[in-house]
Amino acid sequence: MNRRILTIFSLLLCFLINACVFNQYKLEEVPNMPKTVSGALNKAQGLVNQQRWGQAENLLKQGIKLHPDDNLLKDELRLVQFQWLEKQRRLNDWIMLYNVESLLRQRPLMVSMSESQPDDYFLKLRLNQINSNLNNNLIPLLSCTEYQMPKAMKLAKRCIESANRIERSTKVKTLLKQIQNQQKDFNLQHKKQQAKQVADDRFISKNNQLMLIRSQLQAQLYYEALSLLAPLVKSYDADQEIATLMDEALTGRDLQVLQLISQGDRLYREEQTKEAITIWQQAEKLNPQDSHIQRRIDRALKVIDNLNVLSNE
Repeated sequence: MNRRILTIFSLLLCFLINACVFNQYKLEEVPNMPKTVSGALNKAQGLVNQQRWGQAENLLKQGIKLHPDDNLLKDELRLVQFQWLEKQRRLNDWIMLYNVESLLRQRPLMVSMSESQPDDYFLKLRLNQINSNLNNNLIPLLSCTEYQMPKAMKLAKRCIESANRIERSTKVKTLLKQIQNQQKDFNLQHKKQQAKQVADDRFISKNNQLMLIRSQLQAQLYYEALSLLAPLVKSYDADQEIATLMDEALTGRDLQVLQLISQGDRLYREEQTKEAITIWQQAEKLNPQDSHIQRRIDRALKVIDNLNVLSNE
């Protein structure tokens, strides 16, 4: 009787296991499954972006079921499966590395405790277990380094550094040298990219400033244009476009100064001295280096002082 019950129980257990295995590979129906290929591709990509790999894979399989002759869905499914395997490999390598680094931090503490208590069998046993676990992880660390070197340099570097702390073998030294050389190449390439980015930003900045300068010249804001052109001339002394804009700004500025001087002279002759000084001061702001303007202003100020003295008498 007991044997019959045991047999029935065994058959029931096998049935349940087979049912679980079957359900594991059974495709679940995707809610709101897109009817078109493009819709399925877009939704799958959205799931991938959310790191929902299993749902993306299931959706693409359902899409292939609806469109069995479409190669785009099949290609996307292969890509998603490959990316997910790569992601899993990288995550597993990180988990393995974290475990190894934890053991490496524990080992010197266990060595110190074991030396201070040489008769403690359990301490020696724990230290042996740590060393054994580290040695067992040496090959996975080397595999991680070789596999991740062209994909995830940071992970590969930490794997080989941990392997080097476990055993400084010829294989470890070779991979460590490869990582160091690749790191140098990466740093050099990074510096080149940074230099190119700086050059591109400088080019964009220069072009933006030139656009602003042209608009200022059109509005006859020659003083403002010259303020922007002065540093550009120093930075790009051989730039013909900047030199041309500088000549245009200087010519326009000088013409404005002459007009203001002429207007001030006319007001001065008409004995509108204060108004003349105001106009000349505008001209002086445009060209502070013109000594003729300052002499006019000084002369007019003396006239005003003399008139004030006479009026007080």
